[in-house]
Amino acid sequence: MDDKKLLKLLTTGIGEAAAAQQLGVSVDAVVERIRAYLEAGILQCNAEREAVDWKAYGAWQKQKKALEAA
Repeated sequence: MDDKKLLKLLTTGIGEAAAAQQLGVSVDAVVERIRAYLEAGILQCNAEREAVDWKAYGAWQKQKKALEAA
């Protein structure tokens, strides 16, 4: 799944189902990834839209790559 593309879609305000359809993945996969973003502090929800902390995203990507390499 293309994380950057998903995050950009989420910031537009579309729902999980529409994002999943555009990315060609299951809604469950999108929901799981959103949970990971929220836990890592990448995605922050406010009243109307989600916002992305791109620094947190970069740190999360580095950590993810380090775990895959181990």
